[in-house]
Amino acid sequence: SSLLSSLVVTQSEVGLEAVLPCKWDSHKDASSTTPYIQWQTLNHIVFERKGSARFQAEVVQNRADVPEAVLERGNCSLHLTDIRFRDAGIYECYLVVGKNGNRRRIFIQSVQLSVHDHKSTQAVELGKELILHLYTHQAETVVFQKSDGGEWTEVWQGNSGNLSTRVKESDGKLVISNMRPSDEGLYKVMDSEGLALSTVKVTVKGTVL
Repeated sequence: SSLLSSLVVTQSEVGLEAVLPCKWDSHKDASSTTPYIQWQTLNHIVFERKGSARFQAEVVQNRADVPEAVLERGNCSLHLTDIRFRDAGIYECYLVVGKNGNRRRIFIQSVQLSVHDHKSTQAVELGKELILHLYTHQAETVVFQKSDGGEWTEVWQGNSGNLSTRVKESDGKLVISNMRPSDEGLYKVMDSEGLALSTVKVTVKGTVL
């Protein structure tokens, strides 16, 4: 019951950052030396830090940190970058105390992370550019459905590049030039598993002469 009573809920959007809040300063009397902190999911340890030494599990490799400077001041919040859908779930933070062979873990905090896709609308002037944010290198394709429905068609593939001379990818953005009325509809940025990272509803303003 203690796990549920101390559950904190936080959320992020895919490709962005998330901070899983946690403080261990109320347990300072139990840790007289450099604090040793562990973060785990229900299945495995994802991050550990003691002083300058740290461990990151493969699922969060190069994406997780508890900054050493703030840890020493009592803040053990876990910072995650380039959030993925699979990062969603419950994380538990523990303070490890005692010496080798006589170690024990003190439970500090549970944090539930939920991860959402991006949803937005854009109105673009006729003949102008549409700029779509890819948000993350997880983006593999961009697909389009006309506003009157019908089939989804690919407008960009990360591996093979642009499928049209009107489409260019640069600095994590997709630029579609010379927007036309037929370009109105839904644009989805998809990952390798076919999940939508973002959905943008686009309208084209202006009249055709």
